[in-house]
Amino acid sequence: MWFIEHMRNNEISVVDIGQVNASICASPESLHGVPILRAGLSPADCISHTDLIFTLSMVAAIALSVIVFALVYRGRWYIRYYIFLIRSRRRRYLELADGSYAYDAFVAHNSNDASWVVRHLLPRIETEGRYRLCLHQRDWPIGREISENIVESIEASRKVIVVLSNNFAQSQWCRMELEMANHRRLSNWQNSLVLVLLETISPENQNATLRILLTTHTYLEWNERAQKKFWRALRKALRPPKGAPPTQMRSMQGGRGMSGGGVVGAGGGDSSQPND
Repeated sequence: MWFIEHMRNNEISVVDIGQVNASICASPESLHGVPILRAGLSPADCISHTDLIFTLSMVAAIALSVIVFALVYRGRWYIRYYIFLIRSRRRRYLELADGSYAYDAFVAHNSNDASWVVRHLLPRIETEGRYRLCLHQRDWPIGREISENIVESIEASRKVIVVLSNNFAQSQWCRMELEMANHRRLSNWQNSLVLVLLETISPENQNATLRILLTTHTYLEWNERAQKKFWRALRKALRPPKGAPPTQMRSMQGGRGMSGGGVVGAGGGDSSQPND
């Protein structure tokens, strides 16, 4: 086009008329084969769309990558949950064939709240109630990944007791336990979550899952002055359904017997039904 405009603006003529039709256009497609001096070109005809297409493709690819990354990051706990769940089921050390569990409940709690678990929860639920609880400081095998232990503890327990506090809400691993326990509840359509509120959780410490659970589910609130009512309600929440087989003594690594830490994960040391 610049050649044609140059000739027109400077009134340049081609001397050898016989060669005019020998110089033809190669592109665009609509002018292919047309003699150059007879082509009616406009600036729009000379714009290449290759760069535009490449730019748009790159922007779309980057946007898609960002979306995929955001989805993966948002569901990272669920993805890890499924990965460890598949691995665990391959090794067959989760739920037994008869539908029984190794524990009545897995206690998800922050280490800063361990004193409450040891001083209050264990004596009233394990010793007196004879419910078998799974505690990470006692029943988890040493040397294994924390994520894998969390998945196995949840899957090997009929219920999950979530001891909620601000310490719990601020901990990454505690949030992971809550996400996995909640996902199991949603996927199995089971009322397997037991929420115990030790203190009021600050709004800034509540993620989306915790906020939804606190607003849509009934929870037990710890009260020193109303302990009898609290423990009665908690034992009722842990009560297995009618006809459910008793918990079976087996380790977190498969088979039956002692736990990985060498401590029996049971309140009464047998597999009889708990006391209410």
